[in-house]
Amino acid sequence: MLWQFIPSGNTGSWSQAAPPPSSNFSTLVRVSSGLYASGGGLGFALGGIRSAGTSSGLAQDTLVTGLVMYNMSSQTWYNISALGYSPAGVAVEGAAQFVPAFGTAGLLFIFGGKGTNDALAGTDSVSIFDPISQQWSVQSVTGTKPQPATAPCVVGVQGDNGTYEIFWYGGRVEEDLYGTISEGAVYVLSLPSFNWQKQNSTPLTGRYAHSCNVVGNRQMFAMGGVVVNTSSDIYYSNSIQDPWEKAIGVFDLTAMEWKDSYDPRAPSYVTPDAVKDYYRKNGREPVWDNDVVKGWFTKSSLSQTNSSIVPSSSPTSQAGSSGTNGGAIAGGTVGGVAGLALIAFSCLYLIQLRRRRRRRNNGKLTGAVPDFEHDEPEYRKPELPAMGNTRPEMDGSDKASEMAQKEVATSELPANVRSSGGSGYQSYKMPAR
Repeated sequence: MLWQFIPSGNTGSWSQAAPPPSSNFSTLVRVSSGLYASGGGLGFALGGIRSAGTSSGLAQDTLVTGLVMYNMSSQTWYNISALGYSPAGVAVEGAAQFVPAFGTAGLLFIFGGKGTNDALAGTDSVSIFDPISQQWSVQSVTGTKPQPATAPCVVGVQGDNGTYEIFWYGGRVEEDLYGTISEGAVYVLSLPSFNWQKQNSTPLTGRYAHSCNVVGNRQMFAMGGVVVNTSSDIYYSNSIQDPWEKAIGVFDLTAMEWKDSYDPRAPSYVTPDAVKDYYRKNGREPVWDNDVVKGWFTKSSLSQTNSSIVPSSSPTSQAGSSGTNGGAIAGGTVGGVAGLALIAFSCLYLIQLRRRRRRRNNGKLTGAVPDFEHDEPEYRKPELPAMGNTRPEMDGSDKASEMAQKEVATSELPANVRSSGGSGYQSYKMPAR
């Protein structure tokens, strides 16, 4: 069952969100150790593992393929191929971040974890998913990047001057204790430069299987997880006592340093100086790997600040289509250009209105799940809803849920990931209706 939290003042309440009668929710399977993110009215769950803890009677752990996407407004579920992410479409023990600032209506970024054949996902490039075209792509990165690792945490913040920063903290570098400790530093990836910068410090402890959230303008809370140092080992069974009070650390994202306490009067976030220095010396754009990614960061995001660009609820997708069709964009708030006469603005508005009506006549979105058993799947373009106060969660605590079950590592707070064991996996394809 999917759980939702409804905030009310300084408190709120949890409740179960029953799927509509026509929903394909029953075709999904429960998993643990998947990659989860939300934003733009959508929730995402990539990969994961089925085990005896998630499926009664299952004798062997099984890797689950595919990306599940949930539209929070229409309560529609989408089962999407992840073959563009990894050769077998699997992913475990990584991190995901939704970035609203680029693409037609935001992009999903994937970091760390493992993919096909239990191999660590590299950090020389980053995988990106566009929820509108349902297309995967990659972009190379530069700078001082993190090591390939499992179970890190990431957060994202809108920077100044049109940038967006993603912060990576922690992670387990397989059996490498000292590599895991070195990952106790914080790294920041700035977009659209795709350049990594590293915190100027030498960490004394490493941490993995924890969680991170942005709280109070420019502060990141890192919570729980498994903590190791040079006197411990890499395994859950021999982690050290958490040096943070109540297992919560506070990191200043602008100053790029840890703080002793939370500051409720902290100023707004601004891009760190090291990132700004890079932009001054090298410009905004990287050497693009392909025109698809370049288009997401240069064509579709020219006016994200004051525009609400959402896909239409009525386009009909065509089989084999990998891009947004003629009716996929419904337009948004159109700003007037200073100095134009009122009659010119009115004409422009009427032209746009006529185009919208023609696009809506192309058909209606059915919300059906794509069938990836065929060579040319039919992609269904999701409707991105207006945001409300109800935020269903993709991944809860260790309570039973239909999307994922989380196991708790040795810590004061729950961890996000379980040890996969590294062998004996079989491929399991997420069923589609």
